Amino acid sequence: MNLDIVMAGYLSEDAACRIYEDNKNLIDSKLPAFMLRQQLISSTPDVMAAPDDVVYTLEDGFYQSLYKIFDDFGCGFDIFLKKIPIKQITIEIMNISARDPYREPTNSAVLILTPHSQKLISNLNESGCVANVIGYLTKSKDKKLIIDGRCQYLNKRYKERENK
Repeated sequence: MNLDIVMAGYLSEDAACRIYEDNKNLIDSKLPAFMLRQQLISSTPDVMAAPDDVVYTLEDGFYQSLYKIFDDFGCGFDIFLKKIPIKQITIEIMNISARDPYREPTNSAVLILTPHSQKLISNLNESGCVANVIGYLTKSKDKKLIIDGRCQYLNKRYKERENK
């Protein structure tokens, strides 16, 4: 199975917009003005996937979508967290509000499993959509999250937290 995992769009950007609107005064008081001038856009990426691509929404959060991939394909994956398109302003807003952008329901990004990632990314970038290969499916059952060469595993505990 030779499928890359591509993320199109910025992770949790729409969720950050909602949280900002609900907590504007608190967030304005904690973030520097230059950071607040960064534009957050609450939009869903327009993805034209090929017939052999598989698209997963993140409406239940990024981690839950990874579990859906595992359940659907019966194999593991390696995900490189630093490759995920996410704006710094989103991270800051999430931190201030004690939220996790990887768990937030979002429509501002999708995951696409594809055998032709470079062509897909090129097409998405040409249409103005940010996209990046964030990982790939593996033959093992391991659900790896890799950051700075360190590996953690997406285990049942993440799935259980999502359901609480």
